[in-house]
Amino acid sequence: MKPDYFSYYGFEPSLELDENELRRRYLEKSRQFHPDYYAHAHPDEQSAALLETAFNNTAYNELKDREKRTAYLLQLFGILDETGSPVERVDLGQDFLSAMMDAGEELETHSDAEAFRQALAEKWLAGEECARQKAFPPTRETLMDVAKYYLRRKYLSRLGV
Repeated sequence: MKPDYFSYYGFEPSLELDENELRRRYLEKSRQFHPDYYAHAHPDEQSAALLETAFNNTAYNELKDREKRTAYLLQLFGILDETGSPVERVDLGQDFLSAMMDAGEELETHSDAEAFRQALAEKWLAGEECARQKAFPPTRETLMDVAKYYLRRKYLSRLGV
């Protein structure tokens, strides 16, 4: 089971976080468990402080980045596995999958590849913000919709979008 980084910082699981508050809580824990404060402590306490510092750094790095936080939350709810793959089928839409097959070929010959990439993102990620807003508080149903956009974004990133 994945550790709950949200509760570690005193947050409810959410796709959106107050990033300033997250940073404040991270720095507070960094000061609390900084190895320098344990330089003269018992070796067990030193080891515990190092483990806590490593956990704090991992938790912060996972939650501060929007894409990583999305993947983490989807893993926490069992929608994605540890590798970021869906645990069960997430319907991306047959039209999306067909468009991605065509897009790879079209990018090679398109006169304005950047504009084409932008048009792809606008078309296939148009409902992402709405899905993210509906996912508070997160439920399995709302997170499945978020997973669809997360996986679409992964597909599009392979095309440089």
